[in-house]
Amino acid sequence: MKKVELAKGLGAWDAFLLSVGGMIGGAIFVLGAQTGMIAGPSALLAWALAGLLMFIIALVLVEQTTAFPRAGAIP
Repeated sequence: MKKVELAKGLGAWDAFLLSVGGMIGGAIFVLGAQTGMIAGPSALLAWALAGLLMFIIALVLVEQTTAFPRAGAIP
């Protein structure tokens, strides 16, 4: 049987997609209704603002990954 070895590094695109996956997660399906009941129509604004801030965090992680390719974004 042939042994398969996986790559041990993450690129900028990998770090970005991991950040997006962490941002979305499962909470968007569970907490959306609760947010709507508590905040009313302004819940859409809150979700948009949170998405914008998480996008900035994702860009920071991509920059860290490209600056430190061996260590990755979060050591």
